[in-house]
Amino acid sequence: MGITRDTFADGARSYYGRDIGSTAIPDLSNQTAVMEAAAHVPMALPSAAEVAALRTQFLTLFNQRDQALVKTDREREELMALYTEAQILAVDICDTVEFFFRKDTNDGSRRTKCERWGVVYHFEPGEQPPTPPVPPTPPAPNP
Repeated sequence: MGITRDTFADGARSYYGRDIGSTAIPDLSNQTAVMEAAAHVPMALPSAAEVAALRTQFLTLFNQRDQALVKTDREREELMALYTEAQILAVDICDTVEFFFRKDTNDGSRRTKCERWGVVYHFEPGEQPPTPPVPPTPPAPNP
């Protein structure tokens, strides 16, 4: 890890009896393997100061995360308090738009006009929305 963090040069592995090109961690699965790995001079990694600096950085970020979480929760509660009122207003607007276009007897045409004002229609699975009428072709210009 010290080599990965550039604390030691790649060639330092040979000083500790390790293959220079190896990136594998020594086998520590049993007591014999641990004794063999410990037979070499240990690398002092990381220093207490480095650990303390990283701990301080972690605690700072952790506290910032907690503050952001509290702020997000508070804002979500404020939003939910307004949601019911906004939902009622949105339904009222959609009802007003649909009422305005109520005299259009073609469902597809009426829905197209209402969609221009933000009304959204959800259809059941398998239900096909009605197709709006095709506008008439404009007459050809006179020469």
